[in-house]
Amino acid sequence: MRSRLKKALRLIRKGRTEMINLLTSLINSVDPKALYPPLKAVQTVERWLESKKVSFREVEYVRGFKNIVVEVGDDPERGVVFLGHLDIVPPGDMVKWTHNPFRATRAGSRVYGRGTCDMKGGVTAMLYALYALLEAGHRFEKGVT
Repeated sequence: MRSRLKKALRLIRKGRTEMINLLTSLINSVDPKALYPPLKAVQTVERWLESKKVSFREVEYVRGFKNIVVEVGDDPERGVVFLGHLDIVPPGDMVKWTHNPFRATRAGSRVYGRGTCDMKGGVTAMLYALYALLEAGHRFEKGVT
């Protein structure tokens, strides 16, 4: 198990650019004229999951709002749940922004854009960590949803 964890950590370190690209795509998927529902962001995640061969399902609890559910492991209902969201709130006064909130902007080691911290960055981290563990051959006994 330890070697699989080390492999996953190596994959995460090597995947930095890919993670930044996914985060950038999620930020850039926002249509300033139609913040809700975040359909383009959902499609971005689905395409990424498909490219990594991670199975998922779509659930629509509220009409027009698609949710992505990934379940891995032997017993997902008894395991850990990671929960995130892809929608954003309006940016408020645009004059107060130093960067366009609807375009991902890199400045040094930072990425700026609406939803970067809440919660597109968190969703990116969760997805990539799960992918790296799966790619490393980790087996989830109880499961992850």
